[in-house]
Amino acid sequence: VAPARLVLTSKSGTPASGIIRLTALNGPVPHYTVRVAADPGRVKVAPAGGSLPVNGSVKVSVTVTSKVALTTHVVVGPGNLTVTVVYKPQPAPTPSPSPSP
Repeated sequence: VAPARLVLTSKSGTPASGIIRLTALNGPVPHYTVRVAADPGRVKVAPAGGSLPVNGSVKVSVTVTSKVALTTHVVVGPGNLTVTVVYKPQPAPTPSPSPSP
């Protein structure tokens, strides 16, 4: 599984997406699963499962929709491989001061 840590950022409440890659190194994987350990309402993965041939790989999309910062884990089985997902909303732009007359 790569990367081991995925950092996403977007405007508050706007979905942010990233990719993790799963690769079958030492043989085929007849069935893998990808699940969100916490915050499944705000964090989605796709595809959430499937199979991989020897040396095959798949890109799994991780999408976070949140108005607040969060850290969660995506767990890939078999093997309970963990990817840390960190989401940081971008700060709202500071309004520029009005020019004085």
